Amino acid sequence: MNRHASNNIIFAFKFMAAALTTVLGPMLGALADEFGLTLAQSGLMYASQFSGFAIFVVAGGTLADRFGKRTVLTAVLIVQCIALLAFSASQNYAFTLLALFFAGGLCAPLDSVVSSVMLDLNPGESERYINKGAVPFGLGAVVGPVVAGFCLANNVSWRSVYVVLAALCMLMLAISYLIRIPKQSATNRITLKAAGTILRDWRFMLVCLCLFLYCGAEASAWGWMSEYMEAGLSFSVLKSSLAIGAFWLSITLGRALCNGLMNKIPTRLLMGVLAAFSALVTFIAAFVSSEAFAWVMIVLMGLFYSSQWPLMAGQTAGRHAAFSGTSMAILGCSGSIGMAVIPAFLGLIAENFGLFVSQVMPSFFFIAILILFCFIARPDKA
Repeated sequence: MNRHASNNIIFAFKFMAAALTTVLGPMLGALADEFGLTLAQSGLMYASQFSGFAIFVVAGGTLADRFGKRTVLTAVLIVQCIALLAFSASQNYAFTLLALFFAGGLCAPLDSVVSSVMLDLNPGESERYINKGAVPFGLGAVVGPVVAGFCLANNVSWRSVYVVLAALCMLMLAISYLIRIPKQSATNRITLKAAGTILRDWRFMLVCLCLFLYCGAEASAWGWMSEYMEAGLSFSVLKSSLAIGAFWLSITLGRALCNGLMNKIPTRLLMGVLAAFSALVTFIAAFVSSEAFAWVMIVLMGLFYSSQWPLMAGQTAGRHAAFSGTSMAILGCSGSIGMAVIPAFLGLIAENFGLFVSQVMPSFFFIAILILFCFIARPDKA
């Protein structure tokens, strides 16, 4: 199959990975009702999913080096299909967490493996294709929760939704064999020696801390949005799912806008504006009591959250070119740990101090990111 067709299939995989990741948000209320979960227990479901992210993104890269990307992609899709079916059949909370660890967590290596294949297929055009790949990922993040909310609003069981997703994994497995996968470059390999070298770079470690905070705040925003909207503004399940879709659509549009601004505005200034306004909008959103104003805040949050991840990750470009695979794995793992820890932490905060406090807290994460980025983006001394 030619390069163009292979790229299109990869874009379809990125769409699916995003949809599988974000579909949990609208489902959380139905799961909480069925298993009688507290807010803290609901937060642990995100912790389970994103703990899988952190572990499997590193394991997937290592195994891809050892056995090949096609082999790992095949294994990921088969195990994910089984996990989705197990999740749909779960009868208790503990088994649900275990199944979600695999079903949601395997989205990370699914996305990272097909992304690395995309870069192998398009040498010399990495930035262009990373940006192009963000579009179907963003669209998948929009469609996943909206379709899930529509199904729940029409009395379709959350279990049936996950059975359909398992079938989709099997379909994509068959399609995956149409992708042309080039031989792997040595610089994509993950090694302990490379990890040691990278972890001694203080600037790189500050980027990892920023990604931990940012990814945790972003995952909390869309993950808890349904709960916030339904409890605070009496949104229906469908309407709260549309809110998550609007958030991700705004992120996608924001990334497109920032791509055009990156060549015109210094990175330090652009990142500072995004982080500062993210803190402000997130803080104000906690006080919203009007439905119309809530929609405005959701859109603004998506726009200002949008390009912080690529701007932060871009600060590491060229610093460890010989260990690009390892550095990307560490960056991805840092963000995944944030996605696992912070939503669960905010669930505990909501359980003990109320939803309002948990809504306000991410604004302080963005203030910390703003301060840290001032040090990260500071030019090296001659």
